[in-house]
Amino acid sequence: MPQISIKTNFPLTDLQKDKLTKDSADILINELGKRDKWLSAVVEDNAHIYLRGSHSEHTAVVTLMVYKEISSESAEIFTNSMTELITAETDIPSDRVIITFIPVNQWGLGGKLTE
Repeated sequence: MPQISIKTNFPLTDLQKDKLTKDSADILINELGKRDKWLSAVVEDNAHIYLRGSHSEHTAVVTLMVYKEISSESAEIFTNSMTELITAETDIPSDRVIITFIPVNQWGLGGKLTE
């Protein structure tokens, strides 16, 4: 059930959005062992993001929702890989990439609740 959300506070090209979506899914599949069958990814640009006294500096906020919890080791791998991906594909410096993890106990798909 992993769902990744990437938000930036400036416009992205369609190519950048596609690359961020595909490569973030690849990180979850290849580095964390998640299955593509349940994976979803959202990339949103032009969000109003405030960090360290500024909303005008390029910033990214990444949220990973996973069923139950993610280990500290997996969270570290994901943090490193996602930060590298975002800094390589955009001009966002690594100290302006925020990553949060949200464990989820219930989720719905296709009109049905899954636990």
